[in-house]
Amino acid sequence: MIDKLEVEFSLDINHKGIENRKYTLTHSDETGQRFLFVRDQFAEEEYDELRDEVIADWYTREDNKELRIMCILYAEKSLYTEEERYKIFKRHMPRAITAIIGGDEEYITKKNLLDYDVYAYYLSDLIPKKEYYGKVGDYVKTVAKAK
Repeated sequence: MIDKLEVEFSLDINHKGIENRKYTLTHSDETGQRFLFVRDQFAEEEYDELRDEVIADWYTREDNKELRIMCILYAEKSLYTEEERYKIFKRHMPRAITAIIGGDEEYITKKNLLDYDVYAYYLSDLIPKKEYYGKVGDYVKTVAKAK
């Protein structure tokens, strides 16, 4: 089990295909608690003005299969520049990926999504970046070892 992770699934999400499976990962700075919402839409009502959330979805086109992790680098209310936010998101990305995959591990394993690539998209007009983080299965193994 991943420490301090609370997962909320929408009632009908398991009856929909992976293209409709969206993840929103938020956290509490005070408690360190993380919250993962698994729905057919991003949980925009959970976004805060600092835009610290990480969102993800499954992307399939031709031979390209990936779990897309996305972070917004510009936030008007943030105390950090886009470059500083990039460094913060990058530092926390392995834990965010582990939380998303670990929080939905049963579905991911059942649907055999382990060979999908994991990419993080750092969204920005100034410094957009796309970075490779391995295969989904790499994180399932990490989660299994942590149990």
